[in-house]
Amino acid sequence: MKNKEYSKGVFLNIFSKNKTDWKKQINFINSLPDVNHIEILLEDDLSSSEIRFLKSLVKKYNVIIHGPFAHLSLISPHYEVRDLAVKIYLRTLKTAEFLGAKVVTFHVGAKLKFTPGKGLIKILIQNLRRIKDSYKGKVVFTIENLPPEERGILKHFPCSLKDLVYIKRLIPWINFTLDIGHAFQSGENLEEILKFIKKYKNSIKDIHLHDGTLNKEAHLAIGKGDLDIDAFFRSLNKIGYNNYITLETISKEDTKNSWSKIYKL
Repeated sequence: MKNKEYSKGVFLNIFSKNKTDWKKQINFINSLPDVNHIEILLEDDLSSSEIRFLKSLVKKYNVIIHGPFAHLSLISPHYEVRDLAVKIYLRTLKTAEFLGAKVVTFHVGAKLKFTPGKGLIKILIQNLRRIKDSYKGKVVFTIENLPPEERGILKHFPCSLKDLVYIKRLIPWINFTLDIGHAFQSGENLEEILKFIKKYKNSIKDIHLHDGTLNKEAHLAIGKGDLDIDAFFRSLNKIGYNNYITLETISKEDTKNSWSKIYKL
C-alpha cells in the first residue's frame, strides 16, 4: 500500500455459527496481498466462546465491525423495535471492544414513508443519544448512508449525502461510514462524493468501496460501474483521508478482481 495514511481492507461476513465457513473466508482473505484490516459483519448472535474463536481467526489483522441490521431500526414506529435495536447496538460495541475494534458501523434502518421528517429526526436523535450516553467505552460508532430502497410502506434512511449533512447539523458529534456504491445508487456522482469527503473527512471513519451506477445498482466489482477508481484514490490522497476503506463486493471473484485493482493504489 503506497499511501500509509488510510487502511485498506475487506469484509468477513458472519451470517451463521458455521465456523468452517468463517475459516474458508479467512483463508481467502489471507490469499489477498497487503490486507490491512478486516471489517467483520456480525449478523449472527454469537456466544462468548464463539467470539473468542473469531478473535483467534482475525488476530493478524486490524479489526473494525459492521453491526447487525436484520429486522432492526432506530426509527421504527414501534418503541419495542427501537429499544431492541439500541440494546443490540450497545452489545455490539462491547463485542467490538473484546475484538479490539476501533470503529463500528450501524444502520439507522427503515422508516414508514408517511412519517413526518421532524418526527423522524426527533426519534433518531433520541436513540443515537441513548447509545452515546449509555456506552462508556472508546470504540467509535458511525451511521451509514443506505441505498434508496423502498419495500411496501418502508423506506431506508439516510439515503443521500444531503441526509447525512442534515443529521450532522443536528448532531454535530455523529460520525459516518460513507458507502460509495449507495451514493451512486442515490444519484450522487463522484464529484459530489469527493466534495462530501473533503468537507467531512474527520467525521468519516470508514468508507465502503464498491462500484455502482447512477440511480441503479451497486456492490459491483471495481470497473463495472461509474466509479473512476484512479481519480477516487488520487483525490483521497490529496484530501488527506486517513481512516478505513473497506472493499464491499459480494462474490469472491469480484473481491479478488477488485482487490487486484486497488491494493497498489
